[in-house]
Amino acid sequence: MFADEARFGRMNRPRPCWAPAGIRPKVASQLIREYIYLYGAVCPKDGTCVYLIMPTSDTACFQAFLDVLSRKFARHDILLVVDGAPNHHSGHLIVPDNIKLLLLLCVCLLLCSLQSAAQAALDPSLPPGSQPLVKRRLLHLFPDFESVQPGAHVAPLSTRQKFQLFAGETFDPSLVLIAAGVAGIQQGGNLAPHYGQGSGPYAQRFGATTASFAFAGFYSQALLPTLFRQDPRYFRKGSGSVSSRL
Repeated sequence: MFADEARFGRMNRPRPCWAPAGIRPKVASQLIREYIYLYGAVCPKDGTCVYLIMPTSDTACFQAFLDVLSRKFARHDILLVVDGAPNHHSGHLIVPDNIKLLLLLCVCLLLCSLQSAAQAALDPSLPPGSQPLVKRRLLHLFPDFESVQPGAHVAPLSTRQKFQLFAGETFDPSLVLIAAGVAGIQQGGNLAPHYGQGSGPYAQRFGATTASFAFAGFYSQALLPTLFRQDPRYFRKGSGSVSSRL
């Protein structure tokens, strides 16, 4: 499960207003700040959610949230992914026995180590961009331009190729089918009910899904790999034991 907290509240501020020329009106005002915090955890597999409204964001409130989460899923072992907020790893925090906390920093370090291992398949003797992109498809329909076959020695991608990889997978016609299917599932399940029902709301869901795919691909395949000089492709391991894949 993934957990985080969000702050909701109000903040009153004096605002300018129009008045007739030569008149400076007096308006009574006061600066008010009132907040509440919503703690939440969600399971990405089945969408199960747990929420708790608390007065502030500190170790005591996070402890209360963990206790509620532990009791609700008393028969389950929970791997809870949280960010690096101080109250998530405080020394005063007592984590229930059926909950294991995993900080996002640990996840990032693990992904960086996996990415470093994948870089071993790159041939440093080949200049970046010296090999064309391999454009294979799954079921002759869905683009699979990112995967590298086991044992292949490939040249690093140039910046231009990283953006070509993003454009090739994002603007492929098959994306229209995938986005249309996702929008249909959302419409049928009435997910995000503020869109409503009908052809117009379906078009809005379709547009939002397409934009979400595009932004995700832009960051993961083009922008971030270019900034951090990483290869966005998926290097398949091929043979190996189960433990070597963990």
